[in-house]
Formats: sequence, C-alpha cells, structure tokens
Amino acid sequence: MNIGEIYFTNVPFTGKEKLIMIMGEDVTSSTFGFCIINSEINEKAIPPKALDYHLPLTQEACPCLNHDSNIDCSQLYEGSTPILASTVRNRTSRLIGAAPATLVETLRNTVRASPLLVLHRGRRFL
Repeated sequence: MNIGEIYFTNVPFTGKEKLIMIMGEDVTSSTFGFCIINSEINEKAIPPKALDYHLPLTQEACPCLNHDSNIDCSQLYEGSTPILASTVRNRTSRLIGAAPATLVETLRNTVRASPLLVLHRGRRFL
C-alpha cells in the first residue's frame, strides 16, 4: 500500500463501497489515513467551512478514474492496513491505480490545512 493509491472498497462507516485515496501510514504500518472520493458533492450534508476542502479530481489529472470526481480533503479517516490488504487479496476490494505524486502532495497539503482535521489523529498519517 502506497501513498496516492486509489482503492474501491467498503467504507464501514458509510455502509457503501467507495473510492478512497491513501494519504499516509502510521509508523507501524498497521493503520493508514485516507480521503474519500465521491462523484458529486452533497452540499446539504457538508458544513460550509468544509466545502472549500472538497476538491475536483479530474480524470485528466488522475487517469485511473472512470469519470471526474471530487475528493473530500476536509477530513482524514483511519483504516486498518491488514484488513485492506486482506480484502484486496480476497478480491472484495481492488486497487484502481494511483494519482500522480504532484497531485497527491497538493491534496495532502489541503488535508493538513483543513480546520476539521483532528490533529492528534491525523498528524501521524501526514
């Protein structure tokens, strides 16, 4: 698992399969931080101060995507590296591809700047 990789996987707290982008791993490599990629922004469900941290993610900039999307850089979520690795092996999750390094660094900087990032949790992934 590498920073910038995009996976299609079940995100338990949403109850849905979603695209996620790996933003970093903790020092033990047992957990990782990720952002969720969505087709559209649901402005009714997002606090106004978080909207500035939902960025367009175009297919041109990230060719592994099937269509233009948006990435939620307002929050960094935590996942289990062994569980994701297991679901990839079992084919219940799949690696879609990876974003270019320059784009990933821009997105990571956006996450770092988010007022919603819980620093004591998120800092270890960035």
